[in-house]
Amino acid sequence: EHSRATTLERFLHALGIPHVGESTAKALATWFGRLDLIRQLPWPLLMVVPDIGAEVARSICGFFAQDGNQQVVGALLARGVTITGEHSPSAKLASRIGVAAVLTNLGIPKLTAKRAQQLADSGVQASAIVLIDAQGLSDAGLPAETAGAFTAWRDDAHNRELLEQSLSARDRLAAEIVDAAGETPALPLDGQVFVLTGTLASLTRDDASTRLEALGAKVAGSVSKKTSVVVAGESAGSKLDKARELGVAIWDEQQLLALFAEHGA
Repeated sequence: EHSRATTLERFLHALGIPHVGESTAKALATWFGRLDLIRQLPWPLLMVVPDIGAEVARSICGFFAQDGNQQVVGALLARGVTITGEHSPSAKLASRIGVAAVLTNLGIPKLTAKRAQQLADSGVQASAIVLIDAQGLSDAGLPAETAGAFTAWRDDAHNRELLEQSLSARDRLAAEIVDAAGETPALPLDGQVFVLTGTLASLTRDDASTRLEALGAKVAGSVSKKTSVVVAGESAGSKLDKARELGVAIWDEQQLLALFAEHGA
């Protein structure tokens, strides 16, 4: 009975989707916000989330493409499972779902990210890309070899359907982000990467991670040049040494608690 109410990330992880662990489930929940959106997006749109590649995106889409899996999800919801904390898609998606990004994710032969951006910038409407011929692609500035490879790929019925679905889903998602503008305020730790190491006295690592992510931070498992802060508890090990080596800011537990107190996390 207690488990009838759960978060989106826990629900997604519990479904047992191949290649979807806790981190990927959390990323999907953070970026897309709603189960109804995630369960119907084509895989090239799922790839706009950082760290989700083609294999994982195809696995997620393949899972929800199976009627039996959709029926299980529907049955769980019908039996009173509720997902708390769902929200509008992240406003950050706006910069990641351009037509060029979707075309690049499709893996169309010869269509590099640069050529996809060139096509997107040419003024051709997204809906027209499904029908445009090789001459139209050449007029948009693509080399003949690229234009030919694109049309040959699109002549396959499965590819054409995927292209149409992906561009249509992109338009719907973009509209949702526009409609939600102003509802997703910037978070205080947006863009910052935290690493936790050692034992914290007053809270668990999971609790600390959840509270940091609620403030917009990404919690990573290893220290790199992209790390903003390493929080070092008792018996911190090699991660602390790596932070010192790279000159990364090092906090103790009291500084972390002060941050939470400052932002009411």
